[in-house]
Amino acid sequence: MCWMYCKENKVPFISACASETHGFVDVNPDEKRLKDQFQIGEANEQNLIVSEVIAGFVIDETRKVLMPLNPKEKVISKTLKYDLAGDNRF
Repeated sequence: MCWMYCKENKVPFISACASETHGFVDVNPDEKRLKDQFQIGEANEQNLIVSEVIAGFVIDETRKVLMPLNPKEKVISKTLKYDLAGDNRF
């Protein structure tokens, strides 16, 4: 599993999931959070807008790992949550 490889080799692991109204992005999630994300993804259909927004965040977090624009730029340390139906989407 990619997660185990990343953990053993200290490589950042970026995980994401999307549903009809919510999306989540994590960098180096613990095993429980990773399982929760898989369950959310398997149990729900994805909304195109939510999926596109989450994919954009994944791309930016990947860029930060591979090509940071400045030395102070770091990947997220907490779960990034997106709520399509919420007043405050992030």
